[in-house]
Amino acid sequence: MSPVSVIGAAAPIMVSPGGGASEMPNTMEVKMTSGISALIRATAEENGHDPAVVEAMIDKSKELKKGDKVLSEKGQILTLTNKEAEINYGNPPQKLMSHGTVNSQVELIEVLGYANPEVIRITPTGAEKAGTWINKISSILLIAGILGVYLEFKTPGFGLPGILGLAAFAIYFLGGYIAGLSGSNGLHFLLSGFFS
Repeated sequence: MSPVSVIGAAAPIMVSPGGGASEMPNTMEVKMTSGISALIRATAEENGHDPAVVEAMIDKSKELKKGDKVLSEKGQILTLTNKEAEINYGNPPQKLMSHGTVNSQVELIEVLGYANPEVIRITPTGAEKAGTWINKISSILLIAGILGVYLEFKTPGFGLPGILGLAAFAIYFLGGYIAGLSGSNGLHFLLSGFFS
């Protein structure tokens, strides 16, 4: 884990239409908790972790006790800091949840036992950065394109609204294509709509 990090508090919640959490009916809560607990227990066992620990993070009806110490009482959901997660419990001693705290990616690679790894960092190209920026303003471009073409159809001749509308559509569809983030399918659909 990284310094000053936490793990746990993974109980399922139901989001209300307004965006906040709302209370679940009892049967639904039991069903969701049971299904998620089974999935997480299987993953914990596969990765060598104690299934009771992860179950206490999901199911508030479970108590987690290691030796004489109660880590999570019934009615509470377990949340561990990075230091708490790496404490040894049991006989033979076994870490509760984490194999340790690391400060960097290089330190993590060393802890995992990879000697002298070749670290390849992938950075976005200029075209990908441009495509990402265009994607952020895509709704504005689409509205500008529709508005420009609409105004061009409503006025005689070919003028500024048509040029601006076509330019907005070109940037909208070609931005992702130039960056290599999408194919030309969207442009084909637009053109087939214009010429059908």
